[in-house]
Amino acid sequence: MKKIVTNLTTWVILAIVSGALLGHFNPTTAIAMQPLGKYFIEVVKLFINPIIFLTISLGISGMNDLKKVGRVGGKAILYFEIVTTLALIIGIIVAHYIQPGTGVNTSNIESGDISKFTEGARKFSWLKFLKDNVTIQVLILSIVFGIVLSKLKKADAIINPMKFISKYIFKALHFVMLFALSDLFDGTLARLSQQGSTKWGALIDSTLDRITDAAICAGILVFAYSEGEMSLTVYLALTALITGSLIPYIRARAESLGIECSVGIAERAERLIGLLVGTGLYGLGISWALDVALGLISILSIITIVQRLIVVKRS
Repeated sequence: MKKIVTNLTTWVILAIVSGALLGHFNPTTAIAMQPLGKYFIEVVKLFINPIIFLTISLGISGMNDLKKVGRVGGKAILYFEIVTTLALIIGIIVAHYIQPGTGVNTSNIESGDISKFTEGARKFSWLKFLKDNVTIQVLILSIVFGIVLSKLKKADAIINPMKFISKYIFKALHFVMLFALSDLFDGTLARLSQQGSTKWGALIDSTLDRITDAAICAGILVFAYSEGEMSLTVYLALTALITGSLIPYIRARAESLGIECSVGIAERAERLIGLLVGTGLYGLGISWALDVALGLISILSIITIVQRLIVVKRS
């Protein structure tokens, strides 16, 4: 019984069933719980690039013979192609015979314009794809870095700290994955409710996000000011507060002009995680952690503002 209760699969199934029941019997509450899954996905995205970099770099550096790396890579590509093909075949068979989605009411869903996708396909560029895709850049960097590490004689001085960091990143990811239940729950009930977020709900959600962000930075600012000896923290918190307000404003203003402007390396999730880590470490006695976190958030936020302004200018 203990194995069943502690098994993640059990809780995943329970979350799906619970979401289905709530979405069917109380769709209004189901829609209100949408942020549970939304923010879970944003947090998980934070782990993707560090895990790719650490895993690939450590994996390649741990192989003395680079030919083994090539063989492993070839087998991985072959396995991917076989499994992907099998998944496509299963999907086609299921769609043909079971026809999932039949009977779903789509009358209240606005039809979209697909012309932007066809136009994008015609203008596709591999160079632009590599430039805009951070994950691909991290993957290439990881491969090159891993090869360089495998050639260094004193690579252990770099590899050991990376292994230490990797260990705790995976622990943190494991902790975050416990909240996957909220995403499954939210996704299932939202689909069964057959409704989407209203414009009013989206406005309220965005407004509350801004209030929360401002309240966190303002709280840090007031605390630092009251301490008297944290003048740098005050300035950094003020910078984070201002830039954190400008980032969503620029996007909202650009989209009101019909310009897609969602680029940037410091989205809301990244800023909140940075603040959480900084304040948490400060509370544990690492006094410089808060200034470092606020400094990084401020720098990345300024870069994001510049990125979005460039996008609007080019449009």
